[in-house]
Amino acid sequence: STSKSKSHPSKKRAKRKRTSPITMGEPPTTNEPAPKRAKTGTNRDVDPDAKALCITVWDHFCAYLDSTEESDGGGDTDELMEIRKLLQQSKKDSILPLSCNNDDDDDAIPLVKQCADLLPVLWSVSAHLLADEAIAELLAMTDNKDSNSNSKEDCTTIAGLRNKIHRLLEEAIHYFPCNPASWSMAANYGRMTLGSGPQLLKDPETVATWYNHAVHCASRVRAMADRLLEEEEDDERNDGDDDDDDENSPNVKEWVETLLMNQILGVEWILNDDEDEAAEEDLGDEDSNDDEDEGNEENNNGTWSSSATEGTARFMAAMQYSTAGRHDHALQHLKKFPLTHRLHPNLWMSATSKAKTIKDTESPVVLVSSNKEGEGVLPQDLYKRLCKLFEPTAPYWTESGYSGRGYYSYFMDQNLDSDKNPSNLIYEVIEDHLLPLVQQKLEKPNEICGYEWWVHTRPIGANLGHNLHFDTDEALLSQEGKVTHPIYSSVLYLTGENEGGATVVLDQTPDSKQVAPRAWKNVPQNNSFLIFPGNLLHGVLPCSSSESMSVASEDNGANVPRIADLETKPATGGNPQTGDSHRLTFMVGFWTRRVPDKMKEQKLYGPCGALPPSTLEHSWVQAIQKGYADGTKSSEAATSISASPVPSVAPVWEIIQGRDDDDVEEKEPPLKIPHAIDHRFFVTGAPECFRASLFEDIECSVPDEGKE
Repeated sequence: STSKSKSHPSKKRAKRKRTSPITMGEPPTTNEPAPKRAKTGTNRDVDPDAKALCITVWDHFCAYLDSTEESDGGGDTDELMEIRKLLQQSKKDSILPLSCNNDDDDDAIPLVKQCADLLPVLWSVSAHLLADEAIAELLAMTDNKDSNSNSKEDCTTIAGLRNKIHRLLEEAIHYFPCNPASWSMAANYGRMTLGSGPQLLKDPETVATWYNHAVHCASRVRAMADRLLEEEEDDERNDGDDDDDDENSPNVKEWVETLLMNQILGVEWILNDDEDEAAEEDLGDEDSNDDEDEGNEENNNGTWSSSATEGTARFMAAMQYSTAGRHDHALQHLKKFPLTHRLHPNLWMSATSKAKTIKDTESPVVLVSSNKEGEGVLPQDLYKRLCKLFEPTAPYWTESGYSGRGYYSYFMDQNLDSDKNPSNLIYEVIEDHLLPLVQQKLEKPNEICGYEWWVHTRPIGANLGHNLHFDTDEALLSQEGKVTHPIYSSVLYLTGENEGGATVVLDQTPDSKQVAPRAWKNVPQNNSFLIFPGNLLHGVLPCSSSESMSVASEDNGANVPRIADLETKPATGGNPQTGDSHRLTFMVGFWTRRVPDKMKEQKLYGPCGALPPSTLEHSWVQAIQKGYADGTKSSEAATSISASPVPSVAPVWEIIQGRDDDDVEEKEPPLKIPHAIDHRFFVTGAPECFRASLFEDIECSVPDEGKE
């Protein structure tokens, strides 16, 4: 939800050796020479106290950056807190917010002639990074919170964290009102439901306004940084080899590159291909002398990347506008990416509404919404037990590590003894109630030999849905590069009726040469069961809040949101951690071969893993086995139940004209959609891109086309 901030050096940055603790107003004293810096004439005649302060706080910030490179987790936040402390102890009135005017006139860009002018930006970045850490801590707390941890102490801690986050975001925006990273983080934080607190920004169009403002700020900051760097380069050329410059002087160019480009805009320095190998060798040599550093700087030819901050904000704005039905606004953001297709507006029609559909009596996608008693697919006692087992505060989610683990599922062999009663709750649900419904669609009902099952829970109104994907044998794909599927995939909807975000199944397989001509869209109904062929592309659209949408209005990014809107308000409408507030689904893939047989290793909590042992560490396994030891079951097996065809929707894809590099004057690299939040609702090169996505992030040999 929020990305942990890591240091991405713009150019080669030598690790700074720590000086001894510095008293305010006193310059650092050390026998170690400071790293060689680019010469500049902009720091002459600087106030000695301001210069000492800049050296001190920058020393702390570089130490923080170094700590992020040395740790798999976050950096040393003590360094950031020390920066804030030092700035607060300085003449507070002298550190004024650095405004970045909303006008497009270059003259509105603030004048920066020395590092002291950028102290507000450093203050803003430090507060932003601390807010990021606090949000991560809050997420960890709420992810690990179960039904037994609703103590007053826990609630007090969560409330304290929320207040801390609000205070830090307010501080980050106050000192640099045009900080796009902080506006984007605030939007993301506001749209989430965390802990016992409410969702702060409820409807998608309101959230989109925040991301839109982050985009506007990113454009202003990029112009500001580009101009400052250009001025610094001019100063360097004019100064030549002026040896009178103090090598320990704070360097504006380094501050601009690190704070504005790296930390705020998420921009990196991309070396030319022929220099990559040499640069990697230089980065590994911390003992290189000053002359080598200076030579490397001169040969450090490359270009700045596009802004990751702008890319994230534009993508999120497009997602929120699409969910709100403002597809014209979404398109304005999507045109900044090199995209070719987006899901057609007809398919969105609000993620929870029923779009214009076509009656399809031969539909391969069917829905079973009730049994012969009209009470749903599962008998009520069984349905309630399954909902209880997987409710948001149930032990299952913490014991399985759901929030921090990649994809995992469980494989269970079919019980071939028809006279044998199920051994646990999951077996009873699948074999007695779901399997018979799938077998009705098979010419050979007995060809299914096992079931792969998994579950998902997502807060309603605060999630982005689920990416378009194919169900496949992950192990065989990784080991041999073969794409295989269950004969049927299915979704049992437990909670989230009418509000949980629609499942979309596209008439498109990994071998399709054309984009899907139609799709099937199903809005969740509690205790209903969706069945579709296992080789079809499918996913979940974002689920919007049940509250009414805001009135449509033009938004060019200049409308400034209010951080005050993120203040924690009393929750209304019940506890956000109850089952009804989440889209809870139970998925089953029905296989005609035993998937684990071709796995090199069947890992616990991995794809098609074995059921964990029944121990205290896995109390949820004990729970599903409770009451089955004597060979009894809680309900009668389902008899024949008819399924209804799901209507189709067309068209599915809309061709869009993304960014054309021929129309871009300065050839700035195109924006990229962050991989972690790319749900493939907006893509380049459909339909081939979906087959290619199967092989992303895995080590496998892609088979020749003729071998499948």
